[in-house]
Amino acid sequence: MSLQDRRVYESGQWAIDLGRRELRAHGVPVPIGGRAFEILEALVRSAGELVSKDDLMRQVWPGAIVEDNTLQVHISALRRALGPDRGLLKTASGRGYRLLGRWELREESASVASVASNGLPPPLQPLRNSLPHAGSDLIGRAAALRDLRDRISAYRVVTLTGPGGIGKTRLALEVARSLMPSFEGDIALVELVSLADPRLVPSAVKGALGLSLKEGEISASSVARAIGQRPLLLVLDNCEHVIEAAAEFAEEVVRLRRKF
Repeated sequence: MSLQDRRVYESGQWAIDLGRRELRAHGVPVPIGGRAFEILEALVRSAGELVSKDDLMRQVWPGAIVEDNTLQVHISALRRALGPDRGLLKTASGRGYRLLGRWELREESASVASVASNGLPPPLQPLRNSLPHAGSDLIGRAAALRDLRDRISAYRVVTLTGPGGIGKTRLALEVARSLMPSFEGDIALVELVSLADPRLVPSAVKGALGLSLKEGEISASSVARAIGQRPLLLVLDNCEHVIEAAAEFAEEVVRLRRKF
């Protein structure tokens, strides 16, 4: 790990760890997406100076054509992560953004960085991608596809809601397939339509991911620990009849993965 990778910016309760790519509050990781963290990194490096929208988009999406709405989605995700301190992220209307506060820079020692790395759960064998093949092209949903991709890159949990039959599953699967070439992790679909017992949601996820857990050990916590720190896009489909159990499972997985 280089000296630059060991840099941590601190201001009050907040810490921006460039090496671990973490935003922390009182030492506890606050979940934000990768693009949102890159925006935060660009802002904290500017030492309070204004960073224009064009500069942010060039740094975070080099070589890509990005709409203002995409940037705004990630800015909203950062403000949500900052909670009561959302005022630290200041907007200069029509110009750009700046990160307020007095941010002090420190560098972790090599030994501390090594311990943090060694403390992570060991990587597992690759999980399988379980997305079905698309039967045909998705037509007329370009705007919805872009919006959903932006939200997935900004938030850890995204929920699609609406009446049955409007194409929520098709949209989710199309976005997941489009992410496969660039997503540095595994993508899995978990079908919940056949579940009669909401308590079986963790078992359904375990089966879809091919995790090695004994029957009596299956829970949201054990599934999250089995996944560990590996990047994973999980699509939970047909949740309506087990919605509370599916939501509780997602919350527990995100909560435990923060610790990794």
